[in-house]
Amino acid sequence: MNIPEYSANHPARRGDMTWQQYILRVGNVLTSMTRSIRWLGSSYVAIFGMRTGTEIMLVSTVLRNGTMVLLVAVLAYGLGWG
Repeated sequence: MNIPEYSANHPARRGDMTWQQYILRVGNVLTSMTRSIRWLGSSYVAIFGMRTGTEIMLVSTVLRNGTMVLLVAVLAYGLGWG
């Protein structure tokens, strides 16, 4: 968790984020699946087994990406871009 993103002085809360910064946030969503397989996949599979570990990894990735996409959409709409 990146604490400055949750502070009251964060650029998104002040309205100072540019569309390029929002594009970078969306890029984070797109690369999340690869990152999940590389970093989380081995842990989940080692702890829960192949089938259950894969299911847990996919569910956590979908929830994380869904939350991030929703947050970007809400922020973009709140700034009048949508």
